[in-house]
Amino acid sequence: LTRENIATEPLMAYYEAKARGGAAVVHVGEAYVDSKHGVDIPKYLALDTDECVSPLATVADAISKHGAVPSIELMHAGMFSSQSYVEGNEIWAPSETHVSGTKAGERLHGAVIPEIIYQIIEQYAEAAKRVQKAGFKMVLLHGGHGWLLNQFLSPLVNHRTDKWGGSPENRARFAVMVCDRIKEVCGKNFLIGFRLS
Repeated sequence: LTRENIATEPLMAYYEAKARGGAAVVHVGEAYVDSKHGVDIPKYLALDTDECVSPLATVADAISKHGAVPSIELMHAGMFSSQSYVEGNEIWAPSETHVSGTKAGERLHGAVIPEIIYQIIEQYAEAAKRVQKAGFKMVLLHGGHGWLLNQFLSPLVNHRTDKWGGSPENRARFAVMVCDRIKEVCGKNFLIGFRLS
């Protein structure tokens, strides 16, 4: 990756080798839908500007030419975003949350408001549209490892009492709406996988 978290030739070669080896689907690892509020580790791809499209097109082409389906994993770190990498921007969680064990000590994150939830849903859809323009045929939504989609699903973290929390249906609403919005933007033939732990 470049310093701007854009795909490079070595990245392309790595994923092309996987496709050449006979994989049916090749997933490009974690990529951020929001590099201002959702970054945990800064070395992943950033998908929140159009600058990512052209470099990613070389990766998608390298995967496709060997018959594999090019896919990319979309993620947002949510409450586990690192203050070191989000440059003082707010860090969001489903509910007011204390996060400990960081270099800065314990941090308190407030519950994300509904307007921001809808904004994040749109960021997922915009990222999916960008990678589709680059030639990717699929996205894998990262709903595992405690990232934001997983945080909303978990009753251990999501203590909301509005339509985004409480029942399993409400806790799943955010993830379902992300999927629905991607389908609206990218079309019914664009594949969506969901990684869940």
